[in-house]
Amino acid sequence: MFRMKPSSADLDYPITWDLAEGDSIVSSTWAAMPIGLPGEGDMAIKAGSQIIEGETTACLLTGGREGRRYRVTTTITTAQGRTDVRSQLFRIGDVEVQA
Repeated sequence: MFRMKPSSADLDYPITWDLAEGDSIVSSTWAAMPIGLPGEGDMAIKAGSQIIEGETTACLLTGGREGRRYRVTTTITTAQGRTDVRSQLFRIGDVEVQA
């Protein structure tokens, strides 16, 4: 299932992780890759926007080409040496509001 993101929007996308008791996130890396060939104006992760707050990591996604799809992947490492990876799928376009 794809999450919608307008191409003009710069938005935070958080992920909350289930950690073992007493564990904490020490690093988080993000990557945004187009599904298909890369091109001008593809979605990107804004430099310096990656945050770690407790069990939540987030980054600011910017840009993207109308109608394109992207996979955003984040990898965390915890203080107890665990590693976890999650991916989210995005499609660039207008978000429909239900009345």
